[in-house]
Amino acid sequence: MGDIKDYRDKELKLYALANIFVIIYVEKIITIEGLLNQNDKFTTLLVTIFNSALFLSILYIFVLLSDSLFSEGMKNKIIYFWGHLPGETVFSRMKEKVKDIRFTQEQVLERYKSIYDNMPNQRDHKYRYENSAWYKIYNRYRDNKMVYVANRDYLVCRDMTSSTVVILVLYFIFSIVLQLVPFKIECVIYLVIMFLVTNVATRTKGERMVNNVIICDLQARNENEG
Repeated sequence: MGDIKDYRDKELKLYALANIFVIIYVEKIITIEGLLNQNDKFTTLLVTIFNSALFLSILYIFVLLSDSLFSEGMKNKIIYFWGHLPGETVFSRMKEKVKDIRFTQEQVLERYKSIYDNMPNQRDHKYRYENSAWYKIYNRYRDNKMVYVANRDYLVCRDMTSSTVVILVLYFIFSIVLQLVPFKIECVIYLVIMFLVTNVATRTKGERMVNNVIICDLQARNENEG
């Protein structure tokens, strides 16, 4: 398998650029009409283009830097707020109900009986115990294509969500604090919508990845028994 985080050189950069271009368009820092307007002075046009490029570059650099500066814990807080990672509640959730049609609750309860028997009662210990137990299973199948792709999709969506937050914060700084660009509520609404979309996508991809690990483990057991 290749580098699972190679999306930072592809999808994440394209996502950041796309959002920045939307802001530039909404702000009307540079427009097609302005470029085609023959009455505009050439010097003014050059200055406008330069300012747009500078604004884009500053935002872009900060977005890429923030991806490296944010810890895993900070990114998880942005996604789940005060909730829990899918791996921290995977066995509790499946004990109550299995939503994934690829396996049954009976299979889960039978396969992971020892995990359920040794599960702590204290809430904090329980979350750590479940995540640790799930992670041990994940390590066996992390190179499985189904798990690898699901994990990569989750990481892409997670980092897109944190990048959206960075762009939103930088927009407030540039528009309200530094007043380099006019503040427009349309930009804020757009970024909030993008945050909600990427947040939901991340949660969905995260749960899918956790379930893929379980299905790989159950299938491996069936193959061994067969």
